Amino acid sequence: MKRTVLIAVAGLAMLGPLAGCRSEPQKLVTEGVSLYEAGQLDKARKKLETAVDHLPADSKALFYLGRVYHAQGFYEQAIFYYQCCLSSAPCHAEAVKHLREATKAAGPAGPVLRIIPDLEE
Repeated sequence: MKRTVLIAVAGLAMLGPLAGCRSEPQKLVTEGVSLYEAGQLDKARKKLETAVDHLPADSKALFYLGRVYHAQGFYEQAIFYYQCCLSSAPCHAEAVKHLREATKAAGPAGPVLRIIPDLEE
């Protein structure tokens, strides 16, 4: 019994540092979203870019990074991040909506930039 408890405690001690690695990038995502919602776009972009460096398939971070670029008028980057979000979470309705808007706002280059061709108008 003592051996089983000791093994379990040792296993948890080993997982502790790994669990912390996951929470820091998630904290960056949360902070980035809050900064975006507060209109602090440059700060939000930096937080979200750092989060995406650690969690490249995090659909929330990718979506909000698209929203930041979209709000700043960088439509090509917004299109890229919306598409990355949709690659990670294909049913993300808001990403589909904003991808359409960014594609339209990008003008003639918009449809060329879009790599997800099957969006219904």
